[in-house]
Amino acid sequence: MTDLISAAAALRARLQAQGAVTVIVEYDGYSDSGYVEHIGVHDKDGAPIASAEEAEIADLFYEILGRRFDGWENDEGACGVFTWDLRTNELVHEHRVRYEAYNEHTVSGWAGLGGEAESAEAREEAP
Repeated sequence: MTDLISAAAALRARLQAQGAVTVIVEYDGYSDSGYVEHIGVHDKDGAPIASAEEAEIADLFYEILGRRFDGWENDEGACGVFTWDLRTNELVHEHRVRYEAYNEHTVSGWAGLGGEAESAEAREEAP
């Protein structure tokens, strides 16, 4: 863990030297593959900064993601956003896990289908 923290601290210093104050990393994955979809490095006014550190940023956040949610890209997968405030070193991670869900309904009899079947059932139930 200290290697990861040390790598993040060194990267933070280099990004701050370029005038960056925020890093945003968006990712998405499913069906056993996942990717960093977008890396945004921004200055104090929110303007994007071109950074030579993008590959290192991606590597760092892949490592964090793998440690927190190993297998995040499998099956229905997951997606999310990291927001790193370089001024305070606060890291916010929003992670959304996808899953398959279904609702089950059990209906007995012929009611609700209309036509002859419904009329016959209604006659049978009448006193």
